[in-house]
Amino acid sequence: MLFLMYLLDLLKLSYLQISLHIHNFLKLLVYRFLPNHHCHKHKMLLRMFFQHHHNPLLPPL
Repeated sequence: MLFLMYLLDLLKLSYLQISLHIHNFLKLLVYRFLPNHHCHKHKMLLRMFFQHHHNPLLPPL
């Protein structure tokens, strides 16, 4: 039982790590490749996307 909890924790952690990486990557894409006037709209979309995933540990955009 304890082992199972440990596995779940591990999964949760790796999920957070992965989503953090995706988050940063998307952010980089938005800031780097989009012209400025698109930037705001995409930031809003990204923010909505990440809020939708209810992950409190992700940094705000």
